[in-house]
Formats: sequence, structure tokens, C-alpha cells
Amino acid sequence: MNKVALFVDDEPDLLELYEELFATDDWDIVALLSPIEAIEYVASHDIDVCFIDYRMPELNGVEMRAKLPATLPCYLITGEMDMPVPPGFLDTLDKPLDFERVETILVDLLG
Repeated sequence: MNKVALFVDDEPDLLELYEELFATDDWDIVALLSPIEAIEYVASHDIDVCFIDYRMPELNGVEMRAKLPATLPCYLITGEMDMPVPPGFLDTLDKPLDFERVETILVDLLG
């Protein structure tokens, strides 16, 4: 059974790119535009890792993270320069996103 990575961003083009780049034989990619929809999705599906954009209209990434299970590994994607890692996140990933870094995270999670 594949692992599932959830990407949440309010930019449809980026979500499409994430799906194309990171879907593999080992990873299913779920890409959602709405943080509210993503919170509901996590409540009813098994997710192995979540990548959350910081600036979104309904909730920002930190607000969204606070509504997810504490055990879910989450990374914050941000264009904010030198933003410290907020509580509940394993790390921040700067925009423009380093795709190799995301690949490394996904490979490491496969164990």
C-alpha cells in the first residue's frame, strides 16, 4: 500500500506540479486548494506527511496545522524570509521550493 503525501496550497498550478513531480510507485499525492477541505480530508484518511503553504485565504498554514493531529509530520512551505520553524512543524521549506529536498523527505519517510 502506498504512502500518502498531502500538499495544501491556494495555487492550482503549484498543486498540479507537486502531483506530477512527486507521485511515484511508493507515494500517492493528494493536492488540495482549501485548508478547510484539507482538515476534513485528514480527519477521514490516513496521511503520512503534509506540506502546507503558509499564505492561504481561509487559514494560514500555522492555523491549519493547529487543527491537525499532533502526530502528523508537517512541513511549512513559505516565501517569508528567515521564518523560524513554527510549533508543530518539522521544518520550513522556502519558496521557490527545492524539489530535491522534498524528494529527500519522501524517500526518508519510506524508511
